[in-house]
Amino acid sequence: MPIKMAPEDFYEAFMIGNYNEFNCDSSSVMKAFNSAVAASHLADCYCNYHKVNNPELIQEYPNLSDFIEFIHNSSFAQLYMAGC
Repeated sequence: MPIKMAPEDFYEAFMIGNYNEFNCDSSSVMKAFNSAVAASHLADCYCNYHKVNNPELIQEYPNLSDFIEFIHNSSFAQLYMAGC
């Protein structure tokens, strides 16, 4: 059975709002946590959606932890973590 919420829909429904709320009040632990949880679930949504609907997109990542490691090691993530 296909997963109904595409990662793009999840991004629009949860990530954008949570991230914008955090950016407006970056001292709020609650808003930081909500943004981090949404980001974590976005990776989960991406893997699970494409595992069913487009397996060729994630064939290099046999499980969610491999995909998360890829994101963590990507140059974009490294720049973000460095504050650039």
